[in-house]
Amino acid sequence: MELKIEKALRSDRFSEDSLMYKRHHIRGILFYPNGKALSLQTYTKHMNIMENHGTHRSLPYQRLMEALYNKELELDGI
Repeated sequence: MELKIEKALRSDRFSEDSLMYKRHHIRGILFYPNGKALSLQTYTKHMNIMENHGTHRSLPYQRLMEALYNKELELDGI
């Protein structure tokens, strides 16, 4: 999941340096929403959505976009 999200963020023209610098924060948003780890069932569901409908339409990606919009996460563009 992490690589798919990273690829999508790069396609949205976020800088590689910014993604690497903020990777721990990004992982927290992806894998520990609401402070609790994703279950295997939820992880699998998200991966299936990414495979079938694209990463940009997945809930984890949408959570990242919401965090950016709410200034909870800041990433630099290229």
